[in-house]
Amino acid sequence: MQSQEALKALAIVPKVSGAVSIIGSTCILNDIFMKSRKKSNRLPINLRILVSLSISDIIASFFAYFLSTWMVPSDTPSEDVVFAAGNDVTCNVQGFLTALTLAASNWSIASLAISSK
Repeated sequence: MQSQEALKALAIVPKVSGAVSIIGSTCILNDIFMKSRKKSNRLPINLRILVSLSISDIIASFFAYFLSTWMVPSDTPSEDVVFAAGNDVTCNVQGFLTALTLAASNWSIASLAISSK
């Protein structure tokens, strides 16, 4: 059994890394849209795929990492999960959105690899 300090660290670290990932993906989107505004053209296919990858990463980082333990049902024993504040519905929504956005990320990465020359 892990100590409460270790459980708290395991609950906080994904929140920090999720926030950093959201900031990074937002910066990528900002860079793409600022460059496309100057050209006023349609985005090339690789940048459109990168936009979809960044959007799915933002959603996945928010639900899977940033909200991580907050979405776990609050009646979960504290020796298993700390900071649990959700219910069964929030847990199911988190699982669904995590699976959906991670699948979208994988498809975007595969599409980006195929479209690269």
